[in-house]
Amino acid sequence: MNRFLIIIIGILSAMFMFIGCDGMNDIQQEYVEKGKRTYLGKVDSIEVTPGLNRVKLTWYIPADPRIENTIIYWNMKSDSIVKPFVRNTSGVQKDSVFVENLAEDTYIFEFRNTNTAGESSLLSSAQGNVWGEEFKETLRERKITARSYDPPLFKFKLTAAASGDEIVYSKIKYVNEENKEVETRIENNVTDVSIPDLAIGSSFDIVTVFFPAAGVDTIYKKITYEAPLVTYATGQKVLSLSNVAGSMFFTRGESLIQKDPAHSLLVYTLDANNQLAHTSTMEGVWNMYGFMYSSSTDMLIVVDRQRNNYVSTYRFEGNTLPLLVSQIGRGYSFAGFMSFDGLFYTIAVNGDVKRWMVQADGNWGNPKGGDLMATGFNQYSIYLTHQNKFVLAVDADGSLWYYNVAVDGKIDANRSKIGRGWNKYTAMYSFGDKLIGQDANGDFWLHDFNIDTYWILK
Repeated sequence: MNRFLIIIIGILSAMFMFIGCDGMNDIQQEYVEKGKRTYLGKVDSIEVTPGLNRVKLTWYIPADPRIENTIIYWNMKSDSIVKPFVRNTSGVQKDSVFVENLAEDTYIFEFRNTNTAGESSLLSSAQGNVWGEEFKETLRERKITARSYDPPLFKFKLTAAASGDEIVYSKIKYVNEENKEVETRIENNVTDVSIPDLAIGSSFDIVTVFFPAAGVDTIYKKITYEAPLVTYATGQKVLSLSNVAGSMFFTRGESLIQKDPAHSLLVYTLDANNQLAHTSTMEGVWNMYGFMYSSSTDMLIVVDRQRNNYVSTYRFEGNTLPLLVSQIGRGYSFAGFMSFDGLFYTIAVNGDVKRWMVQADGNWGNPKGGDLMATGFNQYSIYLTHQNKFVLAVDADGSLWYYNVAVDGKIDANRSKIGRGWNKYTAMYSFGDKLIGQDANGDFWLHDFNIDTYWILK
């Protein structure tokens, strides 16, 4: 190679090496300068405490005197607040803030300390929940399970407060007869509550107060109850029978059926004048039966008092009642009976109420033994089933009570008083969605009826 060319190449190579080293040093210097940067001390020991549509954030600031603010981010840094930091100790210091107006959700909060010189810390983060309406729904508030209304006195029973419910107390808020607002506190160990002076036709609130241990907020859940409307009723006389001695009555839907002294089954239905009129007679021989109950619109259950208290079943077919089963049981010498569709109740002298299942073919279903459904019914002079939903009962004082009944026939132990003066009747019958009361004179009175009204009979 030409010696002159070799010398030129050498000079150029030296120049490139000098220029390259100088550029590399510039790049290295840039990173050296960055490496010398000192970060502010970062946030430590973050706690996220839930509240109702808010959270309380608590954290610790290190002993770095340069820290002036803490920036808190959430929603992928789309939302933030700046919390100024005021130092009052030379060491590690606790700080906190409430973040308000948050939707119910789970959040990740990120923290960065800053100052006016543009310095900042590395990020710290923590996750936590915010409570809302969905969380409130999981809290079990106290509710009324039974009530007794005798205007202006309203008594009721509340569900018990369990230790895990995190209930602090409850309270009643109502308007009294003097049109004044009254608020009364209810402690957790109290289940029987009275309002002595509830204004007729008004409502009242049961407010349950919670303080969940994991959070920072007191939560209130309110249920508003309407006081029963008070109806002063006499009923409408729909039938007068001069002689009811030796008769027995039961209903089938909106028909009243009388086993008269001659042992005929006379059917009465409402005519155009809203009076019960004799419209047909059921064929058959019925003199042996001491109790007869329509357990549904198409089945009749009878108890034979002449033959060892046999229980038999019949089917309604027009004006005839063909026999289904002549003896599905015997020895039914109970004080009284009631029936629902598919259920037959016996009431013993001691007040025990037992259930018997009736199949569509007229036989007992399983379980065939009488299962105990309720107790204490010996305190009542009248009891009956109504609308396949309730049991109604009248005590010696004339108070009218109702019980809810479960699908399986279990009668709720809690009862509610919904009337007074009902001892004017010697018997009562369910008549569609209405009631018929029979007095000692042989008069029958029809009542429009619902359990949300307090019925005072004149």
